[in-house]
Amino acid sequence: MDVDTGTILPRGELIKTIVAAEPTAAADARQSENISESDDDDGPRLEYVTQLEMSCDNKQLAAALSSLEVNLYSVETMALAGKVKGHTGPLTQLAFAPSDPSSFFSASEDGTVRGWDTRSLATTITLGESGEEEEIYSMALGYDGRLCATGKDCLIEFYDLRKAGKPLGSYSECHTDAVTQVRFHPHKRSFMLTGSEDGLMCFFDTEVSLEEDALDSVMNAECPVRSVGFFGPEGEGVYCCTNTETLSLWHAAGAQRIKDFGDVRALARGENLADADVGAGDGATAAAAPREGGGVAAAARAAAAAAAGEDWGVAVDCIVDCQYDAAADRLRLVTSSYAGGACLATVSAEGTVSCSGQVTVCAGTGQRQSKGRDRVVIGANSRAEKQGITPDAVLEGGHAEQIRTFQWMGRAMATGGEDARICSWRLPGGGEDGSNDKHDNDDAMDDDR
Repeated sequence: MDVDTGTILPRGELIKTIVAAEPTAAADARQSENISESDDDDGPRLEYVTQLEMSCDNKQLAAALSSLEVNLYSVETMALAGKVKGHTGPLTQLAFAPSDPSSFFSASEDGTVRGWDTRSLATTITLGESGEEEEIYSMALGYDGRLCATGKDCLIEFYDLRKAGKPLGSYSECHTDAVTQVRFHPHKRSFMLTGSEDGLMCFFDTEVSLEEDALDSVMNAECPVRSVGFFGPEGEGVYCCTNTETLSLWHAAGAQRIKDFGDVRALARGENLADADVGAGDGATAAAAPREGGGVAAAARAAAAAAAGEDWGVAVDCIVDCQYDAAADRLRLVTSSYAGGACLATVSAEGTVSCSGQVTVCAGTGQRQSKGRDRVVIGANSRAEKQGITPDAVLEGGHAEQIRTFQWMGRAMATGGEDARICSWRLPGGGEDGSNDKHDNDDAMDDDR
C-alpha cells in the first residue's frame, strides 16, 4: 500500500510455474518437517535455479541448476526443449551467442567454459582446464561472440571462441580477490567491465595490449561486488549490486558515482533514504538523518519513510539483480523475500557528470575521477527530482523460497528460485514496448505542468 495515497501496488499475473528439478524424497521429507540442512549434511538436497538467460532471438530460455544441468525452455510455451550436462562443478554463468540463437556457453567452478548447440544438445568447444585452483566465477562474450572473457581468482583470461586452446592473454594486476563479474559493453565492443570481491569495478579497453594502459577507470563500491551491468541508451551508466544488498549507479568512463542507494532492504523500510548519496557529479551531498531516539529522530525516520513514497508491498530480504529494459529505457530492479515474494521496481538515475579530460586517482579511495568540461546526461528518460527507486508491482504466489535470478522479457518476466521453480509472469500496465504505464503517466503529468 502506498504510504502517501493508500493505493495498492498492482500484482503481476502468474502465467506458469515449472519445476526445473524434482527434489528427492529425502529432501522433500526434510522440507515438510521444516528441518534445515547444514553444510555437514551428506543427504540429498533440494536443487535450485541459479541463473536464467534468454537467446538473442528471444525464443529460448536457458536455466542453470545447482544439479550442474542446464535446462532449455521455449519462451512462448515454457515447455522443456532439452537439457545438457557436462560440468563437474557448480555453474556460475550462462551466455547465449549474440547473433546465433542455437549457440550458448556455460562457465563453471570446475575451471572450464563449455559451448553447446541447442539443436543437437552436444558440446561444441571446451575452454580451460579442470582443477581445484582454476575456478571460473564469471564469463562474458565480446567482439560479436568471438571472444570469451573469464573471471577467476585475481585473474581475467581471454579465449578465442573460434578455436580451443590456451588463453590469448590475461589481466592479473587490477583485482586482489575473486572476479565475480565480467561484462562487455553493449555498444563499444572492446570495452569491458569487471567486478570483484575486493570491492572494485574496473573498466578496460581490451584493444590496448598492456593491462596498465588498457585500464580506463576504477570505481570503488566499498563492498564485495555481486553483480554489475550497463544501462542507458548508449550504455553510459553502470549499476552495481553488492553482497551487503546495496545498490549504486555510476558513470563508467568518468568513474563517478551517480547515486548510492545504500542498503535496499533498509530503503524499502524507509530507514536510510535520507542517508543515501544523491550526488550526481555536481557536488551535491546528502544530509544524514538521526537513526536513534524519539522526537526529532523519530520525525526524521517518518519523513524518510514518507519520502520513499511507496510501500514495496512485500518483504525485501535481498536484491535479486538489475536489468536494463532498452525498449522503455528503464533500469529494472527485482528484490525477493525469503518466502519467495518479489517486488519489481524501476530505478531512476538522472544526473550530469564529468566524462572527459585528465584522469587522476583519488588518494585513499582507489577511485578515478575525470577533470573536464564536457558533460553527459545519464538516464535522459528519468527526472532529477524523482531520482530514486519506484516499486511497480508485486509478484507473489509462484515461489515458496528465495528468488535467485530473473530474466526481463518486455511485457513478461521469468524468475528462478531456491525452490527449483521457474515462474513466468505477465506484468501489469505494460505497453507493447515493455514500458510501464504508471511511469509514462507520471512523465506526461509532469510535462503538462
